[in-house]
Amino acid sequence: MMDKETVSNKLRKIKELAQRGVGGEKESALALYEKLKQKYEISEDEIFDEKSFHLQKELTEKLLQKHRLKKTKNNHLWREQKKWDSQRDLFRKKQISLVS
Repeated sequence: MMDKETVSNKLRKIKELAQRGVGGEKESALALYEKLKQKYEISEDEIFDEKSFHLQKELTEKLLQKHRLKKTKNNHLWREQKKWDSQRDLFRKKQISLVS
């Protein structure tokens, strides 16, 4: 059996899907949410416990920051590569013009 925190996390995700889903997806998610809530005998308050919800939100934010930093570094490296490529192309053009 899963611990309460794991069940709460799963139920939160299912509830989010039920809120933003489309058509049958929305209805299925809501039905599953209610079924699991009854199965594990967990209340709405326990699912959206402020402390655990904020901890998860904080973790998500840290992961996003890490991803943004990685993306920024990659963009910087990409720009540097483009700069070197253009300088190399210029050098080759000068070589060709000197040879001709």
